[in-house]
Amino acid sequence: MIIAGTGSALLFSRWIGLVNNQGFALDVDAIDAHATQELQALWSELNRHAPALKNQTATIYHFGISDNSGKIHGFAYRSVSGFKSEHLDYGLGVKPELMDKAGIDLNSYPACAPDMMRAQSRQEEKKTKDRVYIGGSVHVTHLTKHGFFIYSLGDLD
Repeated sequence: MIIAGTGSALLFSRWIGLVNNQGFALDVDAIDAHATQELQALWSELNRHAPALKNQTATIYHFGISDNSGKIHGFAYRSVSGFKSEHLDYGLGVKPELMDKAGIDLNSYPACAPDMMRAQSRQEEKKTKDRVYIGGSVHVTHLTKHGFFIYSLGDLD
């Protein structure tokens, strides 16, 4: 299973620790059965100890292979909706949504990822509020039924 997150890095790092230290392997569906309640409790605890979090949001993503169906799918858990489980279908998800895809060959993914991220960065730079900051390096985590592969596509700058 792959876990990703946006927003609060504190929540993300604590969640990774909790999932990794649970002591036994669970698939994406088994963890989903408990994720909402556990994320709500963790978010509440973090907000008590770090009041600045009240001005932040967080989203946790789980992507994995279902032991029941054998298929890859995911779930999103958003602080703004009380970490309610949201099933994600198989496919490419982009955050923030890329409004202008001109000149980007999405069929070449992941090779086009740096171009997508540069376009997202240009798009977000035009915003005066609720801006997502994009920069740094492009890293790909590719999940298959046979395992996962992590590699870099270089820097954006």
